[in-house]
Amino acid sequence: MAEDIPSTGEFAAKILVEAASRALDAASTPAKNLLRRSIQAITDAYRPFLHRTYLRVKGIRTFLRPNESVDLLEHYVPVDLRSGAKNIELHDLFDGLVRGGRYVVSALAGSGKSVLMRYIALTFFHNPRGRVPLFFELRSLNVEGSDSILSAIHQYYKGNSSIEFADFERALRSGYFLLILDGFDEISPFKRSVHEREIITIAREFEKLPIIVSGRHDERFNSWEDFSHYSLNEMTLSQTRELIRKSNYDESVKDVFLDRLTEEFFETHRSFLENPLLAIM
Repeated sequence: MAEDIPSTGEFAAKILVEAASRALDAASTPAKNLLRRSIQAITDAYRPFLHRTYLRVKGIRTFLRPNESVDLLEHYVPVDLRSGAKNIELHDLFDGLVRGGRYVVSALAGSGKSVLMRYIALTFFHNPRGRVPLFFELRSLNVEGSDSILSAIHQYYKGNSSIEFADFERALRSGYFLLILDGFDEISPFKRSVHEREIITIAREFEKLPIIVSGRHDERFNSWEDFSHYSLNEMTLSQTRELIRKSNYDESVKDVFLDRLTEEFFETHRSFLENPLLAIM
């Protein structure tokens, strides 16, 4: 993975220019000029807030350090996904998103769904592959008088600029962005059905837009016909050991625990040790 992005200027060159080139190459000739103007306007307006999002997703709060952020890449242990009985490696998910796929990732509380979504955003910030990640926490929709999902995203990323929503829509249609929607289960139950319909409509209206949504297990996801539904795997013994090694516990305490963390011990306490949050606790 590349080094951290050191400046807003280099950030724009690395992320936005590459995505613009991919979107324009795929556009029909009559639409190129209009799309080029929209993407340039979006690039200028969104750049500072994309950079702010990058800085936000690269830091996470842990159970051991709830009041300060730690570097995600230094502490995260990637866990694969599954679809039925089939195992899905993360690089296959990334490839699918580059191709414009739509996915729902579900898991139990404490399994690392939100950290995975941040990891996906961070991976695309470092290696965009023609897609600009828009990371959005769905719980922000619970604020009284909140906008629709796309309006809320546009309002956040445009800042004080005068960029029009129509330019945002045009960029969405071109496949310029990757939409990362974290925490469907954190939407108020009173609003959940409304925003469910909205997500389904977004997927159907913006055919080139890759989308990934996270949430706790919910039967409603089975009816999302345009989305592939993946579950987050539980941690293996080796992944649990790696997570403990990367934790902020005292080294001597970690060594004692790791000595006890045999295969037999893991099997006996699997229900705790295969869950990242419970394993750290």
